[in-house]
Amino acid sequence: MKAYQGSFKKADGDVRSMHFVRLPDLPESFLDGKVKGQDAKKRVLKEGMETVWDVTAQGFRTFNWSTTLGEVEEIILEENSLFP
Repeated sequence: MKAYQGSFKKADGDVRSMHFVRLPDLPESFLDGKVKGQDAKKRVLKEGMETVWDVTAQGFRTFNWSTTLGEVEEIILEENSLFP
């Protein structure tokens, strides 16, 4: 499964490093089990912000593409390691 690792500066100035999967890359069956109703999938965020699945935290988080630090690298994860 395609995933990413990257860091960005949060609004409070802290740096957040994250391993994440973008929502279009998640299996539909996984999203259906985590997202309640269609409106939740269409959350409106500021430009440069994206809702992603944080692999480490096992939850939805927001990644800020506008304040990335360094390169955001594409990585490949085993699907069974993503969904214990």
